[in-house]
Amino acid sequence: MKGAAMQDVQPSHVAMIQKYLQDRKRFDDIFKKQPFLTISRQAGAGGHTVGREVIRQLEDRFPKDPLTHGWEVFDQKLCVMILQNTSVNVSFESLIKEEYKSEAKQFVSDLLEGKATQYSTYKKTFHVIRLLCQIGKVVIVGRGGAHLTRDLPNGVHVRLVANTNERIERMTKMFDITTREATRQAKEQDKNRARLVHDFFNQDIDDPLQYDAMYNTSTLNVDQIAHSILELVISKLDHYRAQHSA
Repeated sequence: MKGAAMQDVQPSHVAMIQKYLQDRKRFDDIFKKQPFLTISRQAGAGGHTVGREVIRQLEDRFPKDPLTHGWEVFDQKLCVMILQNTSVNVSFESLIKEEYKSEAKQFVSDLLEGKATQYSTYKKTFHVIRLLCQIGKVVIVGRGGAHLTRDLPNGVHVRLVANTNERIERMTKMFDITTREATRQAKEQDKNRARLVHDFFNQDIDDPLQYDAMYNTSTLNVDQIAHSILELVISKLDHYRAQHSA
């Protein structure tokens, strides 16, 4: 059976979380604590590309295993889910770019723009991320995923880094922008992500001890990195099976 067909057997992660948030009930049947993956990354290091490749290799390696099908990458999807809750008034663009301002600057901005506080927005984002990871079979890109879910079982946490010049070059091609603009965006995004992790989790985003593995996408290609991460995920899958076969 192909991956797409197997994925249709169960409700999507989005549908399950939306129902949970709307009904405010505990759905113990969906909180299976299946394995999940978080990817922290420098701007332009290729987090989404690696995440999608891990899922592809996982489905190809185990074409008939339900535990390896139905995985989803969450970034833009996560932002859409949050914005569909009308109690949060914040721009999609700012969520996608993971904008994070200092508390004083954000307070003034909120007063002037009449938007939800940054704290409330991230609190809701973190809540959804933890729900997704309690379901499992998800790849969370960014948003402090590794730091937020460290206490949850069966998670694999990695960080991607790369040479600055190569990251800038990737961003110019991906977003069709100038080198100068790509440089500005990369610096801003990296600063925002580091500040978020420091302020909310009191951690250094570049600390290797916060992750199970770190990969340099300048020296390793996407296939090699995905293959290595795949082995880590498979070890979690084996552990999950052992736990639930008893």
